[in-house]
Amino acid sequence: MKGMRQMRSLLFCFVLSICSLRPESLAIGEQLSSRGVTGSFRLEKRTFCVGEPIPIEFRVVNGGENPYSFDVGSDYRGVTRHTRFLFAVKNDVGRDFTPRLREHDGGLGTTITLKSGEQYASWQLLNGWTQLLPPGHYHVHCRTRLTDDFPLLRGDSSQPRSNPTEIIQELEFEITSYQKAQILAALSQLKTRYEAFDWALKDLAAKFQTGINPNSDDAQSQNDVMAALPQEWNDRYFAEYDLTSNRNWVSAESPEDLWLTISVINTSDKVLPLYFANSSLVVNGVRSEKWHSLIERAMKANNIGSVVQAGERIEVRVMGNELLFGEKSCSILWRIDGFSKKLQITIRGG
Repeated sequence: MKGMRQMRSLLFCFVLSICSLRPESLAIGEQLSSRGVTGSFRLEKRTFCVGEPIPIEFRVVNGGENPYSFDVGSDYRGVTRHTRFLFAVKNDVGRDFTPRLREHDGGLGTTITLKSGEQYASWQLLNGWTQLLPPGHYHVHCRTRLTDDFPLLRGDSSQPRSNPTEIIQELEFEITSYQKAQILAALSQLKTRYEAFDWALKDLAAKFQTGINPNSDDAQSQNDVMAALPQEWNDRYFAEYDLTSNRNWVSAESPEDLWLTISVINTSDKVLPLYFANSSLVVNGVRSEKWHSLIERAMKANNIGSVVQAGERIEVRVMGNELLFGEKSCSILWRIDGFSKKLQITIRGG
């Protein structure tokens, strides 16, 4: 069902955006290929509040005499963005707000063919490439490459591939203070752009660390995310926490080394308190008495203080084997400053 919905969104964008070429629709900064194909990126508006979805329109126009084909999709499995695109976001002093992102291939895709004078448009959600942005002025470097690789992937070497066309453009926008009503209004406008709406909800759930994984076909989970957004702003939302491990299973009799890593990124432009020492760990429903001593030793060994600077990432790694218990699996819940992060470790042979 979800796959059909994704394909429907791709076809929906394609059908709505094929139209006659109007010269006045072309934007500054387009890159012209030798085939007469132009592409552009465009923001619907220039001002957004903290956390608000930031859709960017990508448009391709075939101004040449011959049909032009390029691929869309097949680049988003496991992530909430199309990895054919690159968006790099910096503020006026050059700080990069684009974290290291996982690159994935896969997912539904199709080939778009534009006849002479036709154009295609889709919407990309910039939030999928950025951290939670504090108020300020931002520059975004937009880039993508149009290619027609599907015939080769299908093993049809008789069908020629299009020459790659690179589209590059610079945009600017402002972020203002948090307004929940403004975010909800932006979500409502995205509902007609199926994929962007789904991904915006997932992004908000992750950025505000709600612990909710909204389902595109589950209205209740969507409502839960919107209800979980704070009514009033608190700078603690700029502290992006994570709990990871080096493996998701250990053997019961001779357990392998299990390392737990807790981390925080301060995405704001100010110094924030570091709450690692005040955090707790719950294992299979029981609060660990060993956690505080493990964290304090690790912080001391790494000279970690009580604050996290603007833009700074701090991580602490501790040996988790002595914290585990259970026969088949072990549920680990890390609680810090009102947020919770979960892990599930399987115990093999238990």
